[in-house]
Amino acid sequence: MKKECLSLATALAIASYVTALPASDKTAPTPSQKSTKTYSEKQAEWKSCAKKAIAKDQKKCDREGIKYGCFGAGGRGELIASVDECGYEPAPAKLDAKSIEVLEEGCPMGRGFDDLGGAWSDRFLTFDPKSHFIKEARALCDRIIQEWEEKEEKKNAEQAARANQITIRIGSPESDVYEKFGRPNDTHTSVGSWGAHKQLIYDSDFYIYIENGLVSGWQN
Repeated sequence: MKKECLSLATALAIASYVTALPASDKTAPTPSQKSTKTYSEKQAEWKSCAKKAIAKDQKKCDREGIKYGCFGAGGRGELIASVDECGYEPAPAKLDAKSIEVLEEGCPMGRGFDDLGGAWSDRFLTFDPKSHFIKEARALCDRIIQEWEEKEEKKNAEQAARANQITIRIGSPESDVYEKFGRPNDTHTSVGSWGAHKQLIYDSDFYIYIENGLVSGWQN
């Protein structure tokens, strides 16, 4: 069986022709050649866009004669207008110190991240709810609440233990009464030449009387 082969001269001629071909101007850039914006640059662009969006809405309010409440109570409308016009704000790679501070202050006031109110929730309003940043904030809020509840439970247990050890007698200090029963529902105070007299009212049929800082009697 006869095989057909290119002559050496022909092969060299083809190779020379391919080498001489001009390089394409549309060669795809390598990963190192692709330009990527930093977080700071993205953040600056978003803030610039948000500023323009707020200014545009403000001009609309001015044309319509709206002097108060253009963006709603508390200025949340400004944040919403920013997201509507510019999309979600670029989220940092991780929670920043200010966000952590806001969560530590606001989370114990509610029952979770979704119950944050006022300036606490405004801090996170412009970020994508599905972003890693918000997921991290939600998880931290849950941990903060859990730790706060554990501390409160421990504190209440310690107070209850101390209260159980206190016995109220005639002459017991007024502070022991508060330690034992907590603050009264109401207090009637009178002051005269005899000193200071207090009637501590805990409910409709339980009263404790204090004379000059010491228990003088009770009624139930």
